[in-house]
Amino acid sequence: MASLAKPTFIKVDQLKPGASGANLVVKVLSCQVVVDRTRADGSRIRIGECVVGDDTGCIILTARNAQIDCMTGETPTIVIRNSKVEMFR
Repeated sequence: MASLAKPTFIKVDQLKPGASGANLVVKVLSCQVVVDRTRADGSRIRIGECVVGDDTGCIILTARNAQIDCMTGETPTIVIRNSKVEMFR
């Protein structure tokens, strides 16, 4: 069985539009729920926009459902693994 490669963590200022597979350690600065709806089948969907960053910059992270609860928990630092960067204007 082959061993897994160790993850390489980067800083916010090293992110490029369209990049994927980025690993970061960031601090959650704020989080706000922007969509809170109930679907026709009764399930609930929540989408939040969270401002996260490190010592090099800040970004807006889109969190969904249970991820929002992680952002508002006791630990303000999170590890983002295998992320995808999308740029909106």
